[in-house]
Amino acid sequence: MMQSEAKDFAKELGHGGHLKGSNGWLENFKNGHKIVFRKLCGESASVPESVCEEWIKDIPVLVKGYETKNIFNADETGLFYQCLPDKTAMFKDEECRGGKQSKVRSTVDGRKIRKTSSSHYRTLGET
Repeated sequence: MMQSEAKDFAKELGHGGHLKGSNGWLENFKNGHKIVFRKLCGESASVPESVCEEWIKDIPVLVKGYETKNIFNADETGLFYQCLPDKTAMFKDEECRGGKQSKVRSTVDGRKIRKTSSSHYRTLGET
C-alpha cells in the first residue's frame, strides 16, 4: 500500500517514471525514517496453564462409559467483525499503545464429530 501511494505521489510531483516502488525501496524508506511494524499492546487475558492441565486430566473420567461415536467436540467463539488490526507501522521511538477493540460480534458454534471428518457451524446470535 505504501509503495502504491509513493508511486501516486511521485506522479503528482512530476517524477512519474522514475520511482519504481520496489520492495528494496520500501525497506530503505522504512529504515531511513525509522518506521517499524509492531504489534499493538492492549487488553489481554489468558487461562492459567494449571487450569488446562487439570481439564486434560479430567477428560477420561468424563467420557468413560460413552461410545466413541457419541463423543463430540463443540466450541463457541466470537467473530469480532469490527475489530481493527493488531499491528501497525510506527516510528521506532514511539511507545506501543493500542486501545479497546470493538466488542460487537457474532457468536459462532462449531462442532466436530469424532471419527468423521464432518464439521457443523452455525451462528447463534449477535451481541
